[in-house]
Amino acid sequence: LIADRDLLMVLLHATCASSEPAIREAVRACYAKQVEYVRAASGASDEQIRRFFGDGLLANVLVGIDAAALDARWARTLLG
Repeated sequence: LIADRDLLMVLLHATCASSEPAIREAVRACYAKQVEYVRAASGASDEQIRRFFGDGLLANVLVGIDAAALDARWARTLLG
């Protein structure tokens, strides 16, 4: 996703717009498909999958707000 910032931003906006039932269902279906793909491709445990997605979601937000362009301690902490 980081390679395609526009797609990343669409997914972030869709998540934010999930109070709309049709969008919520589409976002849920997207996550379900991703989780099952990761499970099948990696054989990871539920905890490993949760961590993978947690790290990925943080990375998506950091890209979305262009945290790498900041010289701030909080941004450096989250960027690693």
